[in-house]
Amino acid sequence: MSCYKCKYYNWEEPQEVVWSDLNGQEYCVFHAPTDHKGVSEADFVALVTKHLEMAINQNYLVCNLAGTIFCGPINFPDQILPKLDLRDTSFEGRVLFKGCNFDLLNLNDASFEDRVAFIDCDFNGRVAFGGCTFVSDVSFDGSSFLKGAAFISTKFMGDAYFNETRFLNGLWFTDVLFFGKVCFVDSEFAYGRFWKVIADAPVIFRYCRYTAENYIDFVDIDLFWFDFLSTNLENIRFTGCCWPIDNERYCIQHERENVQLPEVLDFYRRMKRKCKMEHNEYEASKWHIAEKEVQAKLLANDRGSKFIRLMLWLYRKFSHFGESPLRAFRWLLIFISFVWLLLGMFGIENGSVIIQGVGMPTWDNISNFGTVFITLFKNVMLFKLSSIEFHAQYGTVDGIVLIFTRLVIPLQATLFAFALRNRFRR
Repeated sequence: MSCYKCKYYNWEEPQEVVWSDLNGQEYCVFHAPTDHKGVSEADFVALVTKHLEMAINQNYLVCNLAGTIFCGPINFPDQILPKLDLRDTSFEGRVLFKGCNFDLLNLNDASFEDRVAFIDCDFNGRVAFGGCTFVSDVSFDGSSFLKGAAFISTKFMGDAYFNETRFLNGLWFTDVLFFGKVCFVDSEFAYGRFWKVIADAPVIFRYCRYTAENYIDFVDIDLFWFDFLSTNLENIRFTGCCWPIDNERYCIQHERENVQLPEVLDFYRRMKRKCKMEHNEYEASKWHIAEKEVQAKLLANDRGSKFIRLMLWLYRKFSHFGESPLRAFRWLLIFISFVWLLLGMFGIENGSVIIQGVGMPTWDNISNFGTVFITLFKNVMLFKLSSIEFHAQYGTVDGIVLIFTRLVIPLQATLFAFALRNRFRR
């Protein structure tokens, strides 16, 4: 009799049966549950090592360890390993691959119950982690993937570290779940794709590098937890992604927590510039608003910037940073109506010609509003059609009218034109 699992996974060498389950299925020491292996953890590691050496010595195309249940911790230090088939394996203890060289590695549907580390390893062939589950932390620090790595339907329950990791021929994260923190610091990418990734903790990209003119694509992802501060954005593309929103504008997690605001401001500016380079004016407008909001937060703590703070507040109040033509037009109408009503109430004087205001004793002067309106527009700086000098009959009102007709209304009209132009450019 031979092991049921060895037949199922097409092992080269049949293994001796050590246990049978209630259904009569027989299992070898590699596939039997930990409680039924009949060997110590150290002896089991020795058997795994012997199996690897046999595969190398007999020139097996693939060293088949599929379905194996690894009891206890296991280390693979500084080894040149054959092509490994570790499908459906279960690692119940800590696992360390340090300085190893893999020609091919298949970890589809494998489960790591404790910490696992691939430190300074070279993956010379393709690596597959489809359906793999990392229950605890996993580290690929300092490793190199020379032929591509595929994480498809992979679950990272703990933290994942890809610091100083090199992905030189493709990287795919598809339908992946990140429940712990993920770090890509000083990592190098050729090209790759993050598609339908779900994150429930920070996913950090810092000081990443990109070979040639390739891109990393992020597709159909909620980017609430993603952190792209201090990394190159020129080789990153976002398609169908959702950025975090607060108060109807983009607002990443760092800004919500009021931390690293200078870096946040720089990130918003780089995103705006990136969108403009891609001729995506709609997104550039959103990043422009976010940039100005963070700038206002930074200026709020700067005592020497009262004037700039005031100008920024006015810019937001009267045109939403040049991005809302409706708001700008509404304020323009308010200013014009204010001056119109002011002149109509107190009257206009032009040399010997006096148009009484409605505040005068003669009640029929309300018809003067039409004349007042025409006179106003003929004398506003932007629309001046006549050299007729006019002023209000009362000095204080005359000063107010002068400020509005020569400064406030022209500036607001300019803001409206600027906001309208931005809207049409989208």
